[in-house]
Amino acid sequence: TTLFRSRTLLVENPNHREAALRLAPMLAVDGEFFESWQLYRRVALEHARDKQYFECLAVYREACRFVPGEFEAWRLCADLLVKLKRHDEAFETLLDGRTHFTHSRHRAQAIALLTRAREIEPWDGFVLLDLARLFAAQGQGELALELLANLAPRVEGRDLRRVRWLQLQLTLSARHFF
Repeated sequence: TTLFRSRTLLVENPNHREAALRLAPMLAVDGEFFESWQLYRRVALEHARDKQYFECLAVYREACRFVPGEFEAWRLCADLLVKLKRHDEAFETLLDGRTHFTHSRHRAQAIALLTRAREIEPWDGFVLLDLARLFAAQGQGELALELLANLAPRVEGRDLRRVRWLQLQLTLSARHFF
């Protein structure tokens, strides 16, 4: 099979980038996510060492697609986009990555991705509200309330109602309705 041939080629020549990039998605499809990520990571680092940043970016993007639960793939992809001065794409990458970290055991990764997104777009209402919800769920109510207090004057309508509702849930105080 192709999987066997690619593995054999990599054993014989561990620096064969094309074989690694053929094998990595097949491993991911087979559920071998760690091994897949290691191949993607190695090839991306080789491209970065050779200052082939666009090739490195392509590898990270493919890794995000095939190994979406790998936090480092999203972070490194966004960091490289920032380095290439493609801030809007980096921001979208971080938001896309966040959607793959919804379970409570992945809350820290979701917070890290949103915190990085906030460095790019400090006042994005979606990011701030999502981050506040995550902080609240982590038991960091003070951080959540601080974010919400900064966000409230910047939003209106449905977004303001969401902010006020979360503030109410965190403080159990009616002062957030006024």
